[in-house]
Amino acid sequence: METSTPTFDQLPHVVSGLSEKLDRVLDLLEKAGIASHSKQSKPSRRLVYAKEACQIIGKSLSSLYRGIKAPNDPIPSYKRGKLLLFLRG
Repeated sequence: METSTPTFDQLPHVVSGLSEKLDRVLDLLEKAGIASHSKQSKPSRRLVYAKEACQIIGKSLSSLYRGIKAPNDPIPSYKRGKLLLFLRG
């Protein structure tokens, strides 16, 4: 099997082919009873910005920042460059 690096112009075609192959693999796994295609088995978790986290917990931005630095029970957060993100679960 020959592998080559696709060009930028070929990317849509390559991604489409990979998506089709992945769908076939998932169908085979589902038929074998190994995987489930339904998304209801796990609750969706996503990252939210600090302002949305404030709305969710009902606290101000300064209280949120203090909660991150709390020594006993800090609020879990993730830093991506200058962005501060929180996992909503």
